[in-house]
Amino acid sequence: MHSLLKSDRFVPLKAELDNNRPAGSQDAHSQIVASQVLRRRGDVNAMQATSMKPFSYETFPNAGLVAYFSMEIAINPAMPTYSGGLGVLAGDTLRSAADLGVPLVAFSLVHRKGYFQQHLDPRGVQSEETQPWNPADFCTEEAARITVSIEDRTVTVRCWRYDLVGRYGHIVPIYLLDTDLDGNSGWDRGLTDHLYGGDTNYRLQQEIVLGMGGVRMANALGHRVNVYHMNEGHAALLTLALIERELGGGPLGAPTEADLALVRQRCVFTTHTPVPAGHDRFSLEQTIRILGGDRSARLERLGCYRDGMLNMTLLALKFSRYANAVAMQHAKVSRAMFPEFPIDSITNGVHSPPGSPSRSRRCWMKTCPPGGATISTCAAPSTSRRSMFFPLTPAPRSRFWPRSQPAPGTCSIPTF
Repeated sequence: MHSLLKSDRFVPLKAELDNNRPAGSQDAHSQIVASQVLRRRGDVNAMQATSMKPFSYETFPNAGLVAYFSMEIAINPAMPTYSGGLGVLAGDTLRSAADLGVPLVAFSLVHRKGYFQQHLDPRGVQSEETQPWNPADFCTEEAARITVSIEDRTVTVRCWRYDLVGRYGHIVPIYLLDTDLDGNSGWDRGLTDHLYGGDTNYRLQQEIVLGMGGVRMANALGHRVNVYHMNEGHAALLTLALIERELGGGPLGAPTEADLALVRQRCVFTTHTPVPAGHDRFSLEQTIRILGGDRSARLERLGCYRDGMLNMTLLALKFSRYANAVAMQHAKVSRAMFPEFPIDSITNGVHSPPGSPSRSRRCWMKTCPPGGATISTCAAPSTSRRSMFFPLTPAPRSRFWPRSQPAPGTCSIPTF
């Protein structure tokens, strides 16, 4: 994690805050906000834990701010901003970052109508309905406004902030981008309504809001970002926004190798889906019409098209200094799909505290070191290279499944 926070070119945000911080530091402010949030939740144990922080990436002097981009994030079960594994993993990553004190902010779309709610009638016929929700019930609207260009239209974007509080008081802000604003057309107001809704035209327009809009929103909010982390290729257009920023803010001009190297130094990428259908692709006609002719021509010159299609995974890989798959076998498959790029493997993990049943949690705490483990540090101890981070005590089967009870056949849905 520490290596991904480094940047030789940019002054770390932590140092900037230290130089400009008034009396009563950010840490003190975070503790106050965290205590207020935890008090509202009635989480007394977590409130007590805020004074027992054993470790934090905040203490690393060279650590800079990471901006994490994901099309879906599982934040709260009452907020339908996720559909499945990608969003749950993103949410667990952010919870672990909050627990570890990682200097990180996250960007996604607000998805005002969610993914869908599935219903089955007595005959087994499926029907779906939207999941409308009000971000004002959970989030705070930011005053910042930015614009993006979609099909030669200027679309205004705002964001809603949700503060994710770690168990020791560190806050990871999550910004949900929203186009439902007066002044936007009816179509544009709905661009941030549906998670994975509509056709590929709708998807490309959403990805402009997430990638290019997210970079501009981070700037408008005053965040000095050292590293941009793309969780899957949906946000890959942020690399185009960074290239344009190196060129002065517009689509014209030709980037030099030095410009591209600066962008590459600031980006990392996680790929998830090891099949062709899982990688977003858009036709040349779509990109010219939606992104614009100049931007499409630039991406074509930079080699981001494959088989006549703009490939978002290829775009992300081309302009990232580090890329990882989410399992060792997945990395092998991904390297076969994109043999020109080195792709590492970091096995998926879970943020254990929220959804672990009490019996499993007790076993976990006995097996792992004090404080438990986060992210992906507790894969199979006998085979995983990640077991080197701490010793694991083998857990007897009976600790999970007493002889008097059969092994469970179902699992509960975690609450975040």
